[in-house]
Amino acid sequence: MPLDIVLAKPIYADHEICDLEIIWANQMILSRGDFNPVGLNLRQVFPELHAGDWFDFLREQKLSKTSNQSPRKVSVYGPSGIPYELTTLWVGEFVYAHVSDIEVKQALDLDIPFALQLIFKAVSAAPMAVKYQSRKTIARLATASFLDRANLTQEQFEATDLADYVDIRDLEKYQIWSHGQQRDAIEIRITRPGRESQWVSIAHSVVGNLINHTDGSMDWYLDITDSEKSKELIQDLADSKAETIELIGKALNEGQDGIAIWTRVAGDSECEYVLDFINDVGAKPAGKRREVLIGQNLSTVLPNESQRLAALFEKTLRTEQKQVDIVEIDGEAGWIGTYENTVIPLGENQVVAYFRDLSNERREKKRLEWIANHDHLTGLINRRGLELALEERFSSMSSPEDGFAFAFLDLDGFKKINDEMGHERGDVVLKEFGQQLVEVVSRVGGTVCRIAGDEFGLILNWLGSEQDCSDFLSSLREQVQTNFKTNLKIDLRFCAGLVRVNQPNASVSEVLRVADRAMYAAKHAGKNQFNVSSIQL
Repeated sequence: MPLDIVLAKPIYADHEICDLEIIWANQMILSRGDFNPVGLNLRQVFPELHAGDWFDFLREQKLSKTSNQSPRKVSVYGPSGIPYELTTLWVGEFVYAHVSDIEVKQALDLDIPFALQLIFKAVSAAPMAVKYQSRKTIARLATASFLDRANLTQEQFEATDLADYVDIRDLEKYQIWSHGQQRDAIEIRITRPGRESQWVSIAHSVVGNLINHTDGSMDWYLDITDSEKSKELIQDLADSKAETIELIGKALNEGQDGIAIWTRVAGDSECEYVLDFINDVGAKPAGKRREVLIGQNLSTVLPNESQRLAALFEKTLRTEQKQVDIVEIDGEAGWIGTYENTVIPLGENQVVAYFRDLSNERREKKRLEWIANHDHLTGLINRRGLELALEERFSSMSSPEDGFAFAFLDLDGFKKINDEMGHERGDVVLKEFGQQLVEVVSRVGGTVCRIAGDEFGLILNWLGSEQDCSDFLSSLREQVQTNFKTNLKIDLRFCAGLVRVNQPNASVSEVLRVADRAMYAAKHAGKNQFNVSSIQL
């Protein structure tokens, strides 16, 4: 099976490409389970890959700045000794790579329906279907779960266009979506003769090749009938103002989302809400069985969130409109989770709270944000994180007295370390250098960043004179040299360009430009030099 697609960012040493760090891999790779290349360098994934001509080609291709670049192909051996064909192309500042198993590449090339069969076999438990359409072919595929819910065989599905059975209630919505420029996912009903309506979420995507030629399009269908039935059940309850809540309690307990019904009662000083019903999923954040929770006050069930939720319930009853809010649930042991709370008025003094656990989504979002803003090797913030940190520093700067300093640092002769001692030794040097910077900067306050390759950045939360800045860089230089000679037996040196910032209306780009210019002035003066400058508007 092919590794398929990865996105990588170049790693530079002395301004030359020395490796690629994989920052994203498509689901085809991640679903395999036995191999996740994200965070690894290309040399780690393909140890047989030699720099030589291939990295030279990438550099020349980048410098050519042409719009009709030809993809570069090279044969390599993967982690298990399997031969692969690696095809790469620059996309902006990143490298797009398509990795194919040579033995099955011919079968996969331009055979998208066959590739879809492989994907659907891997995700057979998901109720999903797809319609692929190109100039030459139309293919329809569905997982076993989707076919079971639709009561169709694969042969019947291949002859069925779901678009022909869009429910009349959703037809206008679907037509606007299908002819629109923006094709974000929508939820519609599919109703075939003699069958109950099937709720699906439908999304559209375009299939393209490495040089952005359109090969066709896909309409993806995901069955969401169970989720929509739960919502309809809640709405039916609200509309009918059912007298007996427990009659539907069993049905509500079958759902994957938390559901609770609260009744407003008069308290000693203000209104309170009493829990009339909660399903098992809803009781989980409180850490108690539902039987214990029913009949208790909101302030007892969720003491840390009771005021916010009570205000949400009050607004729901006052406006007689559905309200949606994101709530962070805390317990005795700390943070429990993040929930999306949808509240619907049930009666004059009752509300239904329908809440969905967003904790995993929030964790994944934070993880991805960390990856996007940090360097994988050193754990320091990266170029993107640096720009955000500088923007935050400017936002807190109201006068020249709030000034700060920023420095670019570039190691001298790092490429020689890589070539003579190996990349693993080079990685040790980068990590140790980053740690040295963190220790020094922590004494004065500030942030350390690895910008790229052997380039680092420092944000210093103080603004001394030019002499103060020179003394700081001189002390840093001496400490780094002493540490590396003692611990790693390496004479490590660097050049630095520091800029003093005391202009609140300066920009991040201006700070980076002036610091970069100061650093190259230092390098031009020789190795192990530094240069101090100031923002001049």
